[in-house]
Amino acid sequence: MVWDGESHATGKAWADCDQKPGCKSALAVEPARGRAGTAALSLRGDGPGWIGGGWNFFGWWPKDAGLDVSAETHLVFWLRGEAPTAEAAPAALTVSLRCSGAEQCESAGVEIQKYVTTDRPFDGAWHEVAIPLADLAKNGFNPRTVWELVLGTWSNAPKSFALSVDDVGFETR
Repeated sequence: MVWDGESHATGKAWADCDQKPGCKSALAVEPARGRAGTAALSLRGDGPGWIGGGWNFFGWWPKDAGLDVSAETHLVFWLRGEAPTAEAAPAALTVSLRCSGAEQCESAGVEIQKYVTTDRPFDGAWHEVAIPLADLAKNGFNPRTVWELVLGTWSNAPKSFALSVDDVGFETR
């Protein structure tokens, strides 16, 4: 477990969007939004285009910090998407990992829809997501220095949503 809102809850967030001033994005720890009434990471977005953010497990310091997940096979977390209507939910939702070191690197981005057992991840229910690390691998990504989880959404039309993430970890399945 690398983030659960309780005993593993350190780090810092960033959020952004690409259609300013017509979009808004915020990522923060929100109390009582987690699976067990604990805190969750919450990405909130409004507007068209790309909206996303990331959680750095180390707060970007020290610069060579990182988790060695090379012996694990999956990135695992719980996800709850909420939108006022089905039409307000983003068209695409992706996840990637970033690593630390002298040369910043990022894993491949994968669409979360492929890894959940529902066709509606923005249905307000919690869904477990288990992504094989092999699907995230690409040249330059170093699984020995993972330090950030990155979430991104995209939609041509304006959207309004809240995305909660809880119990982030790496494991062998």
